[in-house]
Amino acid sequence: FSDSVSMNATATYKKLGEYLLVKYMDFRVKKEKDGQFERTSDGYPVSPKAPGYPEEFYRKIVKSEGSRLMMKEIK
Repeated sequence: FSDSVSMNATATYKKLGEYLLVKYMDFRVKKEKDGQFERTSDGYPVSPKAPGYPEEFYRKIVKSEGSRLMMKEIK
C-alpha cells in the first residue's frame, strides 16, 4: 500500500512541476481557459503575459547591489 501511495504522490508532484514549468517559463505567464493553455485558431499558443516583478523587489536589488550595477561614466 505505502509503495503505491508514494508512487502516486511522486507522479502527482512530477506532473505539477511540469505544469508550473510550462506555465511560468521565461518570466512569462501562459494564459489558460477551461483548464487548458489558450491557443489561437491556428493552434499556436496565445501570447503570454509578462507581469514583471513587484516594485519592492526592484528596490531590494538596488539597495543590496545598486552601486555594483550602476553604469560607469564614459569619458
